[in-house]
This record gives sequence, C-alpha cells and structure tokens, in this order.
Amino acid sequence: MPVLLTELETDIDIIETIDLLLSLDNILKVEWSVQSLDCNVVLPSKTVFLKGEFIAEIAFSNKELENNIQTLKVTIPWKKAENIHWLTLPDTPFRKQEEFMFQAHHEHDPNYHYEAKQKFAESIQSQLKQVHFVWHQELNSTEKQLQVNGFAQLSIHFLQEQFVDLDCYSK
Repeated sequence: MPVLLTELETDIDIIETIDLLLSLDNILKVEWSVQSLDCNVVLPSKTVFLKGEFIAEIAFSNKELENNIQTLKVTIPWKKAENIHWLTLPDTPFRKQEEFMFQAHHEHDPNYHYEAKQKFAESIQSQLKQVHFVWHQELNSTEKQLQVNGFAQLSIHFLQEQFVDLDCYSK
C-alpha cells in the first residue's frame, strides 16, 4: 500500500521580468498554475531536487487592439533543492555479491563459490497537494515589460509502495 514518507512545504521565489510584444494599457487579471513538477529523491540521503514550471495567464486590454480583452501565457521555469525529514523511512534497494574460497586439505587448487543478493524497492512518488501564490506586479508600458515579484508555496507529499503487516496492529 502507499505509505506517506514525508510532507514538504517549500517556497519558490518568483522574480521575473516579462518582455511584452506590445505595450499593455491595463492588466485585468493574472491566473497562476503549476505546469509541471518533478521531484527526485536521492537515497539514502535526505535531499530532494525539485524543478518545474509555473504558468502565468495574463488577461489584458490595449487601446491599439480596440480595448479587446487578450490573454498571454508566460512560462516561468524554476528549480530548488531541499532537505526532508522522514516520517517513515523509505525502502531502499540493496545489492551485494560475495566470493568464498574453499580448499580441502588434500587438494592444491581452491574451490570458489559465489553469492549474490538483491533487494528491490518501489520508487518514491510525489503528489502536489496544494499551491499558494502571492505576488505583486508592476507594468512598465513604455519599456513593454511586466515585473512580477512574489512566491509560490508548494505542499508536496512523498509516497512509496511498501508492504505493511496489518496483523501487527490488530493484536
């Protein structure tokens, strides 16, 4: 069953200057969303590498376009590394190979035996549970630029399929 390994809340800074193709007269609204999120946990360490993209969908009007409402989508890439604290330890893969040498008293040549062990573990999955955007925007019409400053707070769960013995809880 999927086991919750840890919960991570992290802030991603958004400091972006967006060059516009034409000058905007009025920004009506900006809607934010998460386009992608990739999480890579490096076991056995407690470091997770995060990267993704935010999408800012900007609705605006412009006198040159007869004040019709237009939209512009802007992709903002980001990356970050975080330390995590395990609520439950993840299963980790394991591989070991050994060589044993045997030699009988009456034989001159040694005899070799080998042993190999391997344990498999499911990969750690991430689920974005919540995102919270806070930002300030400043429009510079003369230079055709939009300055956005803020942050996105991401709440991410890390899960791994593990065998859980439920009988031990019923006693």
